[in-house]
Amino acid sequence: ETDAVFLLESINGKSESPDHMVSQYQQALEEIERLKKQCSALQHVKAECSQCSNNESKSEMDEMAVQLDDVFRQLDKCSIERDQYKSEVELLEMEKSQIRSQCEELKTEVEQLKSTNQQTATDVSTSSNIEESVNHMDGESLKLRSLRVNVGQLLAMIVPDLDLQQVNYDVDVVDEILGQVVEQMSEISST
Repeated sequence: ETDAVFLLESINGKSESPDHMVSQYQQALEEIERLKKQCSALQHVKAECSQCSNNESKSEMDEMAVQLDDVFRQLDKCSIERDQYKSEVELLEMEKSQIRSQCEELKTEVEQLKSTNQQTATDVSTSSNIEESVNHMDGESLKLRSLRVNVGQLLAMIVPDLDLQQVNYDVDVVDEILGQVVEQMSEISST
């Protein structure tokens, strides 16, 4: 206390009463105690806020992890679907190639039959034995008709709207349809 009195006297240039100094000292102690309580309360609030932010941060992280997991699941599902579609496209391409090959073979066969039919017709007109020619032509006509029936059935697989009951197999209708389908297939394959 004497040091405090001496200090106050040197600052103020006068001496203060000891009671006054004690009261100021008590006020200073009270102020210090009040500040300590405030500091403690602030530290407590700071700790609570830290816990709240950690909890909020954890819940946000959990939510983000769930969303990310959903995204990866959707990505896997899309990848599987894409692979399935690729497989289907490859199968369809193979079928298309096979059908194109069959169409080419049938076109060649039809051309051969037309050529054979024309030669047969020429032979029949020049032949001296008409009856024998007619029998030979009937056999060729039956083969041609049978071939046209088979080609018609194949075309019905490619052209679903083709009504085979409406087709006359004794004329060149099937040959013309086959030619159109082959042209369309050629156009598709070139594009």
